Amino acid sequence: MDTTLIKGHTPVKSPDPKAYRTKCTNHITTWFNQFTILIQRSLKERKHETFNPLRVFQVIAASLLAGFMWWHSDFRDIQDRLGLLFFFSIFWGVFPSFNAVFAFPQDRPVFAKEQASGMYSMSSYFMARMVGDAPMELILPTMFLSITYWMCGLKPEPIAFVLTLLILLGYVLVSQGLGFAVGAVIMDAKQASTVVTVTMLAFVLTGGYYVHKVPGFIAWMKYISSTFYSYRLLIRVQYGQGRDIWYLLGCFQYHDKHASCKFIEDDIEGQMSTTSCVGKESPVIPKDAINTARTTPIIQCPHMLFYGPPGTGKTATALAIAHQLYGPELYKSRVLELNASDDRGINVVRTKIKNFAAVAVGSAHQGGYPCPPFKIIILDEADSMTEDAQASSNALRRTMETYSKVTRFFFICNYISRIIEPLASRCAKFRFKPLSEEIMSTRILHICAEEGLNLDSEALSTLSSISQGDLRRAITFLQGAARLFGSSISSKDLISVSGVIPHEVVQALLAACKSASFDNANKQVNNVIAEGYPVSQMLSQLFDMVVASEDASDEQKARICKKLGESDKCLVDGADEYLQLLDACSSMIKAFSNMPEVFSNEM
Repeated sequence: MDTTLIKGHTPVKSPDPKAYRTKCTNHITTWFNQFTILIQRSLKERKHETFNPLRVFQVIAASLLAGFMWWHSDFRDIQDRLGLLFFFSIFWGVFPSFNAVFAFPQDRPVFAKEQASGMYSMSSYFMARMVGDAPMELILPTMFLSITYWMCGLKPEPIAFVLTLLILLGYVLVSQGLGFAVGAVIMDAKQASTVVTVTMLAFVLTGGYYVHKVPGFIAWMKYISSTFYSYRLLIRVQYGQGRDIWYLLGCFQYHDKHASCKFIEDDIEGQMSTTSCVGKESPVIPKDAINTARTTPIIQCPHMLFYGPPGTGKTATALAIAHQLYGPELYKSRVLELNASDDRGINVVRTKIKNFAAVAVGSAHQGGYPCPPFKIIILDEADSMTEDAQASSNALRRTMETYSKVTRFFFICNYISRIIEPLASRCAKFRFKPLSEEIMSTRILHICAEEGLNLDSEALSTLSSISQGDLRRAITFLQGAARLFGSSISSKDLISVSGVIPHEVVQALLAACKSASFDNANKQVNNVIAEGYPVSQMLSQLFDMVVASEDASDEQKARICKKLGESDKCLVDGADEYLQLLDACSSMIKAFSNMPEVFSNEM
């Protein structure tokens, strides 16, 4: 029936849906009031879900299980520690993201109804949900870390615990945010959980623990992985700057061939500080070896013999040459290094060395490295190898002759006289002399600048003097002083950690000998023994002081030096320190007094 035909009747229009929605969006309260009410409701609803007995049990059980698995783990068990830190990253990446991914899909019906009726805005709901969930979501990780951290014996410093907790909480918020975002975009619980599973799996695989060298076409993924960054930060808190961990892994030289060292080299170098500065400062290419006075065309290199005092760069030069020839990829298959810790008997020569030397290799240029068609065997501290292993006609010498086309030998020793002539004659010899004070000072200042140490000119001169041209020893003394006395190091600090006897003590003993008073000399000898100074070191410093003395004749110096040498030999043979030092002082008294070496029997 057409109502317009009825007289006096006014038609009524149906409500406009667009106008209705506009009216509903005009909320009856402010945004802040909406936020306040929503956050109160969120706290009431979420606290039961967050602190669900099953969830709490799950977190506590995981923390206790991890605590018992890594119970008081040793700081030096680096691989175990890395596994624990990565477990933190896995658990608190997956756990929050999976709990958050279902939040928006579950609340969608209620949210759509309330939002359609104009009860609150989208922004106030989102902010209330985020702010309300955050505090409760951070309580469980705090509880987890408080249990696990101390059970596992991680770094026992409050600042380290706080930093680890902050990293973990930040990581939890990022993982939770990822779950919220995926759930809000997809709005289907099954599809959202699948996407989060694949995403977290990709983050875990590229986190830096399972795969140390990610292929280039997918390597970009680790830079968007929250697991990758949290794992690195956790390692840095426990171990400081990255190369310090080399010593704990046995990577005494850069680009070591072990897989664990490749991990540090490729993924954590420079990110994590407690290791030896000696390995850290080793050169990686020949031009960085500071004591290479002569060079040889390394592509056509012969067998080589590096000899000279310790700490002058012999091993570093050999390893740098090998790395420059083969690069990091082929180094592990082309170079065999045997050092002082390895067995050097004839059986090793007949088996390990011979088997490695016998395998032929091709010439292949990789990564810009020449990669010549021969391998290198580095025998460090070769002068400690048994004479049988050196001299046997069926052992090392025959191995060098038989496989000379496919294998080169690098012998490294301190004393060339201990290398038998048949081996030495087959090598090109390179002598490494003690480093000059200028070279030592330049390198030490470079290390101080890199490590943030303050070394004045007097301390620098003292360090060069007590190290006697041995850079390794100088770095060791510097590292010891830095750990004991902090970043500002004085000359006195270096002397105290080096084992060198103070100059005043040596001068007092020498003055007592020059006074021709046996009682004074005996008193000084007793003081030296009582202070625990090593007598061998005292003899060495007396020798240096006597030789440099200007008020002693050549005959006096000769007699004293002869006696000091005899006393040093007696100490090596196990003689009593007090008697030998007193005997040396008695001879010095006679020399300074110009007494005859042998008392006359004439009355």
